[in-house]
Amino acid sequence: VEQVAETQEEVKEEKPVKEPKPKKVITPSIEVLAEYIKSNFEDAMIVYGKENKSYRVFRKKKLFLIVQSTNNDYRITFQRKPISMAQLLIKYPKFITKVNSPQGEQWFKIVNKGDIYEEELKAIIRFSYKYLIDEEKKALAKKQKAKEKALAKKAALKAKEKAKRTESKSNKSYS
Repeated sequence: VEQVAETQEEVKEEKPVKEPKPKKVITPSIEVLAEYIKSNFEDAMIVYGKENKSYRVFRKKKLFLIVQSTNNDYRITFQRKPISMAQLLIKYPKFITKVNSPQGEQWFKIVNKGDIYEEELKAIIRFSYKYLIDEEKKALAKKQKAKEKALAKKAALKAKEKAKRTESKSNKSYS
């Protein structure tokens, strides 16, 4: 029995130790993209994940970009108007996919294994940022319009009440 236990221990010791796969060098790196975001978008906030292998980019607490690094590539999840994605989908059909997100139809993912030029990636970041700003402007305009409508309704109600009071006063004076 002792011999069996010793051979089991030897087998355990003989297992080869898995070495981590070497990381593929991809240009531009996610650090270069982070620097681009910091230098070009003053109100963008970058929140780094574990070991700086990923980060999320926010503007006024609204998420607009996610970057995740793996050993072979990195993935950028971004927002963009679905109608404006046609050119990118034609140019990079193998690299861009539609993301199923509960946050809406505007989320897409691009996988870069070093095949996409830095300027293209920067353009994607710019468009994602611009998309968020446009959506904020639309929401603000919608809110303003609703506020104006509520004020107009309130004013109309006051005018109607005033007309009723005036009418009831005139009816009392004729009596």
